[in-house]
Amino acid sequence: MKVLQISISPETNFYFYERQNIFGEWLNEAVFDSDIYIDGGSEHGIVKGDYLSSVYKSQLFDVNGNMFGEKIEDDYNFLVVVDVFPNYCITKIKDFAYQIYNDKYLPQKLRKLGQNPQFAQLFPIDINQEVLLIPREEKNDWLAIDELYASISYNETPLRTDIELYKKIIVAAEKFIDKYKNGKGYFLPAAYFQKGFALHKIDKFEESNKAFREYLRLFPYDVSARGANSWIYENNLKISKYLDTKKTKILFLAANPIDSDRLRLDEEINQIDKQLKMAQLRDSFELIQKWALSPMELQQVLLDHNPDIVHFSGHGLIDGIVLEGEDGKAKNVSTGALANIFKILAGNISCVVLNACYSSNQALAINSHVPHVVGMKKAMPDDAAIAFSVGFYKGIGAGKPVEVAFALGVNGIELEGCSGSDFPILLPI
Repeated sequence: MKVLQISISPETNFYFYERQNIFGEWLNEAVFDSDIYIDGGSEHGIVKGDYLSSVYKSQLFDVNGNMFGEKIEDDYNFLVVVDVFPNYCITKIKDFAYQIYNDKYLPQKLRKLGQNPQFAQLFPIDINQEVLLIPREEKNDWLAIDELYASISYNETPLRTDIELYKKIIVAAEKFIDKYKNGKGYFLPAAYFQKGFALHKIDKFEESNKAFREYLRLFPYDVSARGANSWIYENNLKISKYLDTKKTKILFLAANPIDSDRLRLDEEINQIDKQLKMAQLRDSFELIQKWALSPMELQQVLLDHNPDIVHFSGHGLIDGIVLEGEDGKAKNVSTGALANIFKILAGNISCVVLNACYSSNQALAINSHVPHVVGMKKAMPDDAAIAFSVGFYKGIGAGKPVEVAFALGVNGIELEGCSGSDFPILLPI
């Protein structure tokens, strides 16, 4: 047996999961204060079913998608797995249920279940135990949380108004848990559940926010969700290509110190400029150039322009990139220092392109702070670097996602017959 789920009643609505090392990455979605309380959620593939319905009928799946049991409903909303599960699972869950109720109080629902002969064979209960009476104060405290929960819209992806309610639920649930965790706590499991469920919904909302904002930054044909246009996004209205849009800023940074090998950076920027001017969305982009870049100027140029895409062309090292000092000679910038700049000044940046040799380590470090980063795994030939930029900005200029633009860049190297088509890497992979 891999999962055992019990719902004592619609009012308490708490779940116990017996885990047999099959949950994997889904566990970090909504883990409550105790390992016992885990919201698997139908969308995560562990449990397929309708939790909002009064009828509980669903199948249980392992992480490979294989069904290994079903849940059924009796008159008291007790869900059991059809498969016969080990007795130690029953004992463990029964003991925990009693622990919640201080080992001596028995919820009315459990007493009724204990009188059911079929249920008693699986889950023997001492029905002579004292019935737990719910204090009026605790019930009133719980009703305050329940009223908040009843106001939520139940959309798959929460609305912003729902998020404010979920935040209030978390605060109220934490107060409830702190107040009753050392007492009888009849509604304590439900409070844990509501807290975990609210945290999970907030995570989903933030993930949706991030994905949608990134989409708008990379597709300037639509209105940006920033600044004066934010109300369009916040109110979940449809966006229109006919609205005024801010241009996507592409910041081209170049450095070729006098004591380093000459690079064809002028040809690269000419090709990038050409691709953007020929693009279908040519009026949606602003190309900004900064040459002979020094370390301190990197901070200033990011502050001045607040770009959407940052493109660096120059020399790279395994542990950094090469910029220019005041004397025009090479001055190395470490991977850590470079990553910290983007941590501090990420702003609107949705993509960084490091068109420099051995820049994959730097790309990996920057990717912790920027959604998409392109780096090079090895020494990149000049002609391959230019071919990659041509293909990449053809894609960007056509409004394609970064992943498609990257693939076009790699294909551009292949079409030109250059070596190094396997050198570029896009993060995250």
